[in-house]
Amino acid sequence: MAASCPPMTPDQFVCSICLELFTAPVATPCGHNFCKACIVTHWQVNSPCTCPMCKEVFHTQPELQVNALISQMLKAQPTDHGGHTVVLTSKEYEEKKTLLSQSRTKIQRMIGMRSMKVQQMKKSVQAGTTEIQRETADGLLVLSALKECVDRTLAKYTEMMGEQQVSVEKHAEEHIIQLDQEISLLVQRDRELDQLFNHEDKVVFLQGFRKVQKYAINVTFDPETANSWLVLSTDCKQVAFSDVNQRLPELSKRFSYYAGVLGRQGFSTGRFYYEVQVAGKTKWDLGVARESVNRKGQITLDPSHGFWTISLRHGDNQTPPWSQAQPSEKTPPQKVGVFVDYEEGLLSFYNVTSAVCIHSFTGCSFTDKIYPFFNPCGKDGGRNSAPLIITPVLKPNTPKTTEQQQTGN
Repeated sequence: MAASCPPMTPDQFVCSICLELFTAPVATPCGHNFCKACIVTHWQVNSPCTCPMCKEVFHTQPELQVNALISQMLKAQPTDHGGHTVVLTSKEYEEKKTLLSQSRTKIQRMIGMRSMKVQQMKKSVQAGTTEIQRETADGLLVLSALKECVDRTLAKYTEMMGEQQVSVEKHAEEHIIQLDQEISLLVQRDRELDQLFNHEDKVVFLQGFRKVQKYAINVTFDPETANSWLVLSTDCKQVAFSDVNQRLPELSKRFSYYAGVLGRQGFSTGRFYYEVQVAGKTKWDLGVARESVNRKGQITLDPSHGFWTISLRHGDNQTPPWSQAQPSEKTPPQKVGVFVDYEEGLLSFYNVTSAVCIHSFTGCSFTDKIYPFFNPCGKDGGRNSAPLIITPVLKPNTPKTTEQQQTGN
């Protein structure tokens, strides 16, 4: 009788993929056995090819070897043996029964392990769901509180903006009313001046001119404000442009670039009048300036920078470009009278010889002390060498001196 096969454990008859007895058992290069259909299907859905047991990786699908031994043992059924019935011995029966029992035990253990994993996964999912629900609820509470805060802030901001708008509109309305009143007064003043300028009766106009002359004051140049290219007379009544820089001490109130000089006398109230001889000149600037004006570097002669002036350029009377009015005379005057009413914000320039108003500024904002302002300008190739001269004012009913009669002043 042939020698019997060595005993085999149940694991060797069960495919680890389908957990059933082998069907067409094959072996992988690493030596593990599987059903041929199971391992082929496994490799079709998983890449790269690996052994389900030891996880060895095969970069190309390997050739499978038929396990002849297991196949033969599986074929050796107890009911069919060469056309005659084979009766299993008691020992063989017990061995097969033991193998089947072990296989069943292993399968049940694997079922239990997988069932445990399913329960663990269900618990994990439930815990995750509970945590997500809790975090969602917390987030909704935070967002709700934030929305309430934003709504309150928006309501408060809207209320504040509304109150601010009402305040601005009220303030603007009050300011507009005040400006309308000032405009009415200025229009009335302008109408009076227009009537005076265009009055047919020369005597009446002269009477008005004589009235401003009664406010005449003694004005002298302030040497400490004079640009170093200007030369002043000993009595500080004449100023002219010099060919030589005087190299004067650098003072804070001296004009460093612009050829200007201020009067020594400043005014913060009342009315005053003075006259300046401009005969023989082709260029000059006359007017008044705030005490606080910039005196260093390039300056701009306009009210926004603290200057109210008229100018002569090459024989033409000029008002600054920001003035809407035009000078009433085109012929250059020989002597200019300057009248200021501080409280009224009025500055008028007169041709003293013809007693005609050259130009007036109304509504001037004299917010601090103002000073007479003079600029004799450059010599213009010798055509503008004559000085500016502050002359005595002939007050009404005062007879001219012999010298004044000879000069026509």
